[in-house]
Amino acid sequence: MNKMAVTLAISVTLTGCATKPKPHPPSPVKHQLQSLPIEQRYGIPIYLKNTNGTWTASEVGDINNPNTERVKLFPKADWKADPDFPRGGWDTTCKPGSEVRSSKSGDYNRCNSRLFVNEDGNRILDRSLLERILAQTGAVELVRGTEPLWQYRANFEGIRNTTNEVAIKAFIDTYSNYDPDHVIKPLQARLTDIERQAMQRRNYAAQEQERIASRQTRREEYVRSLKIGDTVVVKSEPVVKYSEEVRTYVMRSLEYRGLVIDIKGPLLYVQWQNREPRMEWIPASSVSAP
Repeated sequence: MNKMAVTLAISVTLTGCATKPKPHPPSPVKHQLQSLPIEQRYGIPIYLKNTNGTWTASEVGDINNPNTERVKLFPKADWKADPDFPRGGWDTTCKPGSEVRSSKSGDYNRCNSRLFVNEDGNRILDRSLLERILAQTGAVELVRGTEPLWQYRANFEGIRNTTNEVAIKAFIDTYSNYDPDHVIKPLQARLTDIERQAMQRRNYAAQEQERIASRQTRREEYVRSLKIGDTVVVKSEPVVKYSEEVRTYVMRSLEYRGLVIDIKGPLLYVQWQNREPRMEWIPASSVSAP
């Protein structure tokens, strides 16, 4: 192969290599939202429609329409906006033909959005264009009055699955006179159920404490009543032992039986039936109550 052929082959090879798209720049809106409490990060969706080059804003729209964009305005981020794509829309890999939006649900993404431009082989949000469209259409003023509704919904999402009584009560107190989605009554019923369950747990805990105290009292009385000639049982710490009943290894305590030979204060001198050494002093408190 001559020098010209080699040069041509290298040129063709390099030209055929695809340039890996760069990741889109991080959204300054998302960065601003990250510094806020979760319940303040809510956005208000709005549709921007292009008709013969003229943009209008609406609270309803169809993102399967190639002339429609959907964005979210964030009240707590100075009413800035970001595109509101279905899941994965920000990270879609753009290929030839992907700039055409199909009627398939969920196809709306950065590749077929008019708000994005090609830059260095990548699709980048033209934020200045988005800001001009929002200003021209009066989008912020259109949805500003709905902010209480979206804040209410964001706060509800924050307590939707909680069992925290304080948080639920706070929501009910705040929105008892403003409940457009009719969630207060179900929340009140859930709160009643949570309080009932909490009462049951408290009662059970109190009863368990009483049972423990009663067992301890009986044990102390039993230990005090021990006398020479009584048979006592001491249980070991649980150990791993093979059980023929269930044919597997289980944790069980070993039981040692013995006869009380002598008593000196809190100590018992015991002659064991199944333990070495055969005779020893043990604390009376180690004896298991019957």
